[in-house]
Amino acid sequence: MANRTLADIELSRVYFEILIDLAKNQKDTTIQYGELVNAAKLAYPNNTFVQKAIATSMGRRLDAVRDFTSLHKLPDLTALVVSKATGDNGIGFAKSFDGDAVRQQVSAFEWQSVQISFSEFLNEETQQFIQRQAEKVQRKPKKIK
Repeated sequence: MANRTLADIELSRVYFEILIDLAKNQKDTTIQYGELVNAAKLAYPNNTFVQKAIATSMGRRLDAVRDFTSLHKLPDLTALVVSKATGDNGIGFAKSFDGDAVRQQVSAFEWQSVQISFSEFLNEETQQFIQRQAEKVQRKPKKIK
């Protein structure tokens, strides 16, 4: 698993909720990176991580969604997120995947029971983050007075 921060974990949870809603209720629809950030900010006005989010730092957050869908052999919801300039996925996604084909898979899939599993996935990610932080504290040398 990746070394995700609490911001990565929280934002991936929010983005997943928005993307799952889009996949369930607006089939064959994409969302631009900036629109996804704005939708998150509207939905979570009191969430500091969400309010500080910017479109240019979404890659790590979408990677968590992609890792989850890959792990569970689900269509990659991140294919729904496209560039404003090109109307297609970012370069990193496009290098590895055919965006149109993945978006068709997302559209055809039934997403009704997936949300609980993603929450469990993020709980594991959070536990790994906490463990990494505890290990860092243990490794810090003590100051000599």
